[in-house]
Amino acid sequence: MSKRLTRREMLKLSGAVAAGGLLSACAPSEPEQVEVTREVPVEQTVEVQVAVEQTVVVEATQAPEPVEAPLLSGDIEGHVVVMHFLAEFTEDHIAAFEADNAGITLEVLQADLVRFFAMYAAGSPPDMLRVQAPSIPQYLARNMLYDLTPFFEVSTMLNLDDLASANNYYKAYSPLAIGDGPIYGMCKDFSPDCTVFIYKPMFEEAGLDVPSDTEPVTYDEIAALSAELTTFEGDRTLTFGYHYEAA
Repeated sequence: MSKRLTRREMLKLSGAVAAGGLLSACAPSEPEQVEVTREVPVEQTVEVQVAVEQTVVVEATQAPEPVEAPLLSGDIEGHVVVMHFLAEFTEDHIAAFEADNAGITLEVLQADLVRFFAMYAAGSPPDMLRVQAPSIPQYLARNMLYDLTPFFEVSTMLNLDDLASANNYYKAYSPLAIGDGPIYGMCKDFSPDCTVFIYKPMFEEAGLDVPSDTEPVTYDEIAALSAELTTFEGDRTLTFGYHYEAA
């Protein structure tokens, strides 16, 4: 049994996206246009095995239109909608920005992916979105991001060469080539992604030395420690030697 799905229906099946970055500027009456074009196969067929007796065939027969981002000059006026955490982007921040940028008003919405995708589907997404770097490839694959490189190139405030290397997570040539190329966002802040917390009594009970808090450990070393720290009672696990917690 076969069923043909549209590209939109397939994206719905693919699940929710964690977060993404999106920026567009307020356009003047006659902005200079910067055209960013990505090559997408004109025709692509993907077969997904849904069940033993059912195959879903997805066909994309038309490449998306190029994304055009207006590069502004002269006096700028407009209204910018930002989706952010209100605890991080306060009324004081808004007032300070508007005081330094006459003619531009800010509207800050509480970050909410359901609301974001509803706004995007309605054709009126926020101009800027608070993101986490791992979501960038998913948004690139959906052709949802502006290439911000031209804006950095003309900025008198921000220089790409001055940015910390953590910002390379926002650079990409494609969804599968991250770390260099055009830049699609910038860090507000960042911290180590793989901090490991250790419960010392477990190490003491297992007779193991506690790893150094200045030297990193490898994934293989963590796996070996986990095996030695895990305890059982028959088939029942009493103590897990390792656990991943995203929060």
